[in-house]
This record gives sequence, structure tokens and C-alpha cells, in this order.
Amino acid sequence: MTVKELIEKLKEFPHAGLSAAIFWKKRKNLNIYADQDNIKAVTKIVNGGFNGLNDTYKNGKLFSIGRTTYLHRAKEGLKNVS
Repeated sequence: MTVKELIEKLKEFPHAGLSAAIFWKKRKNLNIYADQDNIKAVTKIVNGGFNGLNDTYKNGKLFSIGRTTYLHRAKEGLKNVS
């Protein structure tokens, strides 16, 4: 399999989810920040900086859309997962 083919495969289910889970698991400190709802810290670890964070914050206040929406959706989806 070529690198290009692998990249295309990672865009599809279930490979996209699996790669995200592996990424998360290898960075154990992500859970510490995620449990605190610290979007800035998680963004920095995942993106290597604050890329896209301006889409979440405006005038120093956290929008109720964007990353926070995804955060709350993920928490709802994970409530019944052990």
C-alpha cells in the first residue's frame, strides 16, 4: 500500500476513528485536560499549537459553538461507554 492509499484509507470509517483513538491513547495527558474541559490545552497538544482556536474564542469568551459543541456531543455519546 502506498502512502497516498493509506492516507485515503484513514479518511474512511472505521480507520479514521481508530487512528484518532490511537493518537489519543498515546498522549495520556490529553485525558487530564479533556476531563477539565480545557479546550486550549487539548488544542495545543493535538495541533501542536493553537491553530483554529480563534474560531472558538472571540473577545476572550468561549463560543457555545465550534469545539465546545463537539465537546458536549462527545461527552453525551460517552456517557454509556465503560
